[in-house]
Amino acid sequence: MSKNLELAEKYLSVLQQHDLAAIYGGSPEYSGIFLPSASDKYWKSNIKTMIVGKEPRGWLDNSCAGKLSQKFELDDVVASLKQHEESLRVDRPKSKFIQFYRKSCIALNSEKKLGESIIWSNLICISRNKKSPVGSKSFDKVKALSEQLLRAQIEVLKPTVILFVTGTSYDKYIRAFFPERAASIRIVPGKLWSFKIDDAQCFRTSHPQWGDGAKHRDQALSLAMGDT
Repeated sequence: MSKNLELAEKYLSVLQQHDLAAIYGGSPEYSGIFLPSASDKYWKSNIKTMIVGKEPRGWLDNSCAGKLSQKFELDDVVASLKQHEESLRVDRPKSKFIQFYRKSCIALNSEKKLGESIIWSNLICISRNKKSPVGSKSFDKVKALSEQLLRAQIEVLKPTVILFVTGTSYDKYIRAFFPERAASIRIVPGKLWSFKIDDAQCFRTSHPQWGDGAKHRDQALSLAMGDT
């Protein structure tokens, strides 16, 4: 079984445990469900890495099976993973997140042509009006789904390093999602936090949209290269 098929089946088992109709309920402002894929290059990379952002800025808003029919079949999940894989091949020079993603792919691999060798994920799997869904009427349900999907990714993909580029305002969700985290160190208070989730070395720093956090994101990459 391919890893993406294994991932798709894991996602489906999670999705089937949640009432998607209760999340969407005919509300068009919520995005589709963000389901990351893993490219073949990930398995060839020197340091198997996930970069976890905050939430998608809209995602399959008009075509996500879960949003349209409020249920998924395996083929729907596989199609969603393929869309994720294809989206990383699109050059988006205005996206600070994607710029950081591509920089990280180069920094963490000796083979510079590996390209999409890092898993692009999000802490929260659904956005609202292309922004954070925090405070929306369905957020508790979105949060529960997000936690299970992210844990499923880590279980299947077994990353060596996870970079949470989410800023301090999302720390409470990291703590809630991963109460078992260990070896927690505030390297630079409010700027760079390290901890472990199972065998993965994790770093939380700022989102790439904030230019003044660049030195701490660079420090996280340096620590990822030196400590693994």
